[in-house]
Amino acid sequence: MEKRYLGVLIPYLSWTAILTGAENHSSLGDFLENWAHLSVYADNYYMYYILVTMQLYLIFPLIVWLFKRFLSYHHMIVVISAVVQLGMLVFIKYQLPNIDTSGWPYLLKNYGFNVFVYQFYFIMGGYAAIHYQEFVAFIRKWHIWFGISSLVFACGTVLLYFYNVHVLNLTLNKAEELLISQ
Repeated sequence: MEKRYLGVLIPYLSWTAILTGAENHSSLGDFLENWAHLSVYADNYYMYYILVTMQLYLIFPLIVWLFKRFLSYHHMIVVISAVVQLGMLVFIKYQLPNIDTSGWPYLLKNYGFNVFVYQFYFIMGGYAAIHYQEFVAFIRKWHIWFGISSLVFACGTVLLYFYNVHVLNLTLNKAEELLISQ
């Protein structure tokens, strides 16, 4: 795990320094304060992707353990993960904006920076890696239906947009977001 962190952490800290250096600073102290903030919170320049990747490195052994421990239940793991993902999506979009999160820890309040918001994608990636041949055969067998369902969901997204704007009275920006951020 240390190798993975060094391989990501050194470029991450270097890029945060470069990006911070591109801004105007009144002093070295101001630069270091901004650099430390961006390094810890990754809240600018899409650096949160790397923060989430580093969190994944922490939970990756747990994902491996889960698949090894429950060898006969890989399909069930994916189904449970999908249900949890959909539940989180609905909660974050429709309930969380009505909750005062000001006292919440950073990674819960800024859920887009939290690896657990992306858990289904990591679980599905693990499943696809373990069951690669079966996964590819499934995709090839059902590719037409995946295409059709993609079109249906695309139309559903337009309907969801109108629901968000005309029923929930969300702003244009909030209606276009998959997840509403605080």
